[in-house]
Amino acid sequence: MEEIRTNKKISVSDDKDPITFAHMKTYDTPESHMLHLNNYVEVYIFVSGDATYIVGDKYYELEPGDVLVITPHEVHVPVIKNECVYERYYLLFPLNTFSEFLYNPLASFIVGDGKRSAMLCRSKENRERISIILSELDSLLKDDISDNSELAAYSLMLRLVCLLNDGFSSSPGGQYADHNTSTPDIIRNVLLYINDQAGCISTVSDISERFHISLPYLSSVFKKYIGVTAGDYLRTKKIALAKKLLEGGNTVTYTCYECGFSDCSYFIRTFKKYVGITPNKYRNKYIRIDK
Repeated sequence: MEEIRTNKKISVSDDKDPITFAHMKTYDTPESHMLHLNNYVEVYIFVSGDATYIVGDKYYELEPGDVLVITPHEVHVPVIKNECVYERYYLLFPLNTFSEFLYNPLASFIVGDGKRSAMLCRSKENRERISIILSELDSLLKDDISDNSELAAYSLMLRLVCLLNDGFSSSPGGQYADHNTSTPDIIRNVLLYINDQAGCISTVSDISERFHISLPYLSSVFKKYIGVTAGDYLRTKKIALAKKLLEGGNTVTYTCYECGFSDCSYFIRTFKKYVGITPNKYRNKYIRIDK
């Protein structure tokens, strides 16, 4: 089928990174998606398809209308179970989007302790409100946009974030849930282990030895439920840890070994493959921002 796609960047200030809004409807296969890793607060809304979603060590069975709020630096990937029409919205909010506000509505979703990877919203009332906002945004942004429509879109995005934030603040155990599905114990345990110990794990063989299972079995079961190999997942978690350390001003060498790499040249090549720039350039970018 032909892809339906709205993908626009909205900015109302020269000194702020733009917000990304996307609406996509595609015919996808189980091999369609790769691991994602970004520096944004991502709001993901599932519309339809035979899909689950992996965020950090959490495995979410999706229902139409589900909203996931994904924290920065968290590894995530949709897992398409069977060939299907897969429809979703997502918005990417840079961390500085509302930095000049007295009250930052993104604050509840920016966590640095690694304990919360995502929040799942299943409030019926909020779903209806969110659906209206998304429909209005889609209509505004399908074609070329003017200054007025860009400002209107920014206002709608702010309403969406405030709506999600208010729901989380008032009822963290109600509208939002840390929702795990009935995945095999070995998958849940491996995800938890990688999430907590990525910097201490050198290779996938370390994982198979830790859980007393064969490497072929680990590879096959991980690929079946997560949609990517255990090696890809481990490397992406290491890069997520590296980005945090470099943003904190740590040296490339220190970061390399803290993330479980034994060779700095290999670390630099791997980091550039996943991030697009070298670790040193990434670090220097954040040092300049701090100054």
